[in-house]
Amino acid sequence: GGLIMLWNEYTIQVIIDLSLINDKKEFAKNIRNASLKLQCSERTIYRKLTEYEIIGMKAFLPGNKERTPANKKDLTLIEEFINKYKLQSRNFTSLTRCLRKYEYSYFLRHKNL
Repeated sequence: GGLIMLWNEYTIQVIIDLSLINDKKEFAKNIRNASLKLQCSERTIYRKLTEYEIIGMKAFLPGNKERTPANKKDLTLIEEFINKYKLQSRNFTSLTRCLRKYEYSYFLRHKNL
């Protein structure tokens, strides 16, 4: 990991302005200036510029916006599990232990059997 680049109106405008430059020397100088202004590497500027030229404004949207987190749990299945083993009266710590004890992951894999 590294620092997360925040693409606000100012940073987006810097990239758009770079995309409009045709002179190679001026472009190289502006890449350096942009990396200093935005406090990121020249490589990051090049990557974002290339992405912007290919897909347009979508380049500035977060990459994982529509992705489901890998560790997300299905609450309806957890409720099923709690009801099946009559665990409604348990507190959170106790419930967590029960979920491990009764092999909640096994329950998820074999619930349709």
